[in-house]
Amino acid sequence: MTAHLILHVCGYDAEHELRGNPHSRAWQAGKRAEGVCPTCWRAGRNATDAQNVALANERGWPTLDGSPKQVAWATTLRGDLVDELPSRMVELARAGEHRGKDFPAQQEALVLARDICLEQTSAAWWIRGRNQLGEALLAVPGVLPRLKQAGDAGATAKALMLWAGATP
Repeated sequence: MTAHLILHVCGYDAEHELRGNPHSRAWQAGKRAEGVCPTCWRAGRNATDAQNVALANERGWPTLDGSPKQVAWATTLRGDLVDELPSRMVELARAGEHRGKDFPAQQEALVLARDICLEQTSAAWWIRGRNQLGEALLAVPGVLPRLKQAGDAGATAKALMLWAGATP
């Protein structure tokens, strides 16, 4: 393991520990140099987190509970997942098997699922559910009766799978 001073695209240099043979270290140094330095990366990440918190406040979403790092990450995850809902609805409308009588029920189920998700104030819930949002949603106490009231169970299941990125 060797310490290398690498000049990044942001114009700053940073010391990085590189491992492997000389060819591998040269490749790693080149890849690291293509990105910003760790300090600039953190500053950019902090700015993004601050923007996401401001946007959540602007939208009137509840404040998340957890450590500062959890809250920052979960706020970004929540914003990304909720912001992709309209594109999922468009996919739903374009998908041939979802046309017809199921579509309004599925659209209604997606909006209800979003609303139930937004009620969750635990940053850990958003982080744990980031890759399995449907499973995380169904684990919320009392959610099944609320989803069943929304209409057709099959339409609801297909809609949730589509929002979570799975193929119904």
